[in-house]
Amino acid sequence: MNLAADLMPAVAESLNILVVDDTPENILVLSTMLGRMGHKVVPANSGEEALDIFRQQLPDMVLMDVMMPGIGGYETVREMRRIAVGWLPIIFVTVAEQTGDIVRGIEAGGDEYLLKPVDFRILQAKINSLRERSRLARQLVEQNQLLQDYHARNEEDQRIALGYMQQLIALDKLHDHAVQFYLKSADNFCGDLIAVARTPGGQLHVMLADSTGHGLSAALAGMPAIQTFYSMTEKGFDISAVAREMNSKVRYSLTVSHFVAAILVSIDPADRMVKVWNGGCPPPVMLNSNGKQTYQFSPRHLALGILSADQFDATVEHYSCLDDNCGLLLFSKGVIELENPNGEQFGLQRLLQVARSSAFPDCWQNLKAAIDEFSIGRVSANDDIAIMMVQCVQEQKQGQEQGQEQGQEQGQEQGQEQGQTAWQFSLIIHATNQKYGCGAPVAGCG
Repeated sequence: MNLAADLMPAVAESLNILVVDDTPENILVLSTMLGRMGHKVVPANSGEEALDIFRQQLPDMVLMDVMMPGIGGYETVREMRRIAVGWLPIIFVTVAEQTGDIVRGIEAGGDEYLLKPVDFRILQAKINSLRERSRLARQLVEQNQLLQDYHARNEEDQRIALGYMQQLIALDKLHDHAVQFYLKSADNFCGDLIAVARTPGGQLHVMLADSTGHGLSAALAGMPAIQTFYSMTEKGFDISAVAREMNSKVRYSLTVSHFVAAILVSIDPADRMVKVWNGGCPPPVMLNSNGKQTYQFSPRHLALGILSADQFDATVEHYSCLDDNCGLLLFSKGVIELENPNGEQFGLQRLLQVARSSAFPDCWQNLKAAIDEFSIGRVSANDDIAIMMVQCVQEQKQGQEQGQEQGQEQGQEQGQEQGQTAWQFSLIIHATNQKYGCGAPVAGCG
């Protein structure tokens, strides 16, 4: 081995380097070189001694001779790789320069190969290169740990947010006998929302909303709409007023780039009248008892949150159900834009064709099965999916009783929260009693 006369200056960062060689002279020369570079040397005269030292204190780098009595260099490195936690730079130092020897060293776990006699500059260059790789490896481990910690916190935040969202949406409480629904999200959170409630008078109110985007941001964007829907339905407002208030709340709550497409439906079991306000969603369709389309509502309005209050149009479209067994089919754009693995879209015509496959409302199960079957083979849907089927002709008495029960339960809950006793008031006026009003005769009576 030869020592260069113009040794390069010592490096700023000192490494703890294990030098393994069965020849003391070789260890002395390498120790001198490494010392001039500013590194600390731990010598070992055999593979066995090297492994003992390695187990006691893990070095920053290893210079390993290949040909040694007892455990050779290849076997020693294999054992070191098994013991070490994380990546450790190892350089084989040998007189063997055959291709097969180099391949064996790399397969055993070596990172670099250095031929004897050792050149100082080459040794220093290889050490500096491996030291940088080691630094990057440590940095990668640290960044991976930070990423894992972030992922764990994010999962916990999403779990809490999902529970909160589920409480607000309350899908587990949607048990109206006239409504069937199916939701499928493209992410952990669903940007398509549905809501069902009855007014105190028994009218059935239904909402299907599709927020901009996907995931948590889309789900949160629908919260102002769904809260307004429930609170105003509970008070008996019609869907025209509900739509106007929802638009104001969404416009006030969301950023300019976000909006909520929505369908609002009101069905009066007394006169079989269906009222629809549609803002930005695919138009709902009426189905007869055979599952065939009899009417398609118009896509009249823009989505909620786009127009100001004075620009907003709350006009609803009316349809009178003449068939004793008819229904309303509502769906988000994610249904008709659903793609199979071949890139083919589900489409409106396919949806209506499946609906005609059996009588209403038995076609509901066929619709769900067709959507699931169409998307088999996809990891996830391109968009959230929401579809609802509403039975339009209902028993009037049943609908009124359900609406009254909801109102009574809500009133009792509010009264209990306020520490008051829930009460009800009922007034029945017969024709003979209408002669007088507030103690004075009514005009035109008697």
